[in-house]
Amino acid sequence: MTTKHFLTNGIELYNHLGFSIENPDDRLHGKVVGLLFCGDFSDSQLQSFVHHLRPFFNRVNGCDPATKEYTGKRGHVLDIVVVPGAGADDGKVREFLQKDTCPPFLHVSPEHGGGVYKREEFGFEGGGDQLGLIIVNYDGSVISPTGIVDILSSGDSCLMGWQMKRKNEPVGDGGGEREEVEFKGGAKGSRKVVGGVVLDLPF
Repeated sequence: MTTKHFLTNGIELYNHLGFSIENPDDRLHGKVVGLLFCGDFSDSQLQSFVHHLRPFFNRVNGCDPATKEYTGKRGHVLDIVVVPGAGADDGKVREFLQKDTCPPFLHVSPEHGGGVYKREEFGFEGGGDQLGLIIVNYDGSVISPTGIVDILSSGDSCLMGWQMKRKNEPVGDGGGEREEVEFKGGAKGSRKVVGGVVLDLPF
């Protein structure tokens, strides 16, 4: 069982087709997550940034631009969650996410975008409906409040910087605790999970 992600705390998370994600904690576990705060979905600034974000997202995740499916050639390491403002129209959000130019981003509803995920809580200094990409840890702490600048100035290398600042997630309720196990051949030892990695110890 994976750690509860702050984004899934009783709130529905949807894919780019508008369907609810069945196991959102599993989907987000171990990934860098970017919160893309959007106001007007016809805004030229948003369209211009998506032009840069799309190839970046596809490259780092090994995502086929035509089918919006993950090819498995590279690990799925980054998820983008679109956070519309409270006044956004659900139809406009879905229309934006289903465009050929938009990768398979996730999203929350406008109701939760405006009422639960407030950009000020993540150190976003721009006011109103200004476009912003905030990179966060599983617990909601901020990795970078300037995701747009990071991508435009550093390209693919910014992902490594984000990953280095990403916190290891404890696994389930017993993360870090040892359990006694018996290995092949009858040898006894213990098993411990640290930051999502299973360690078999000979003692």
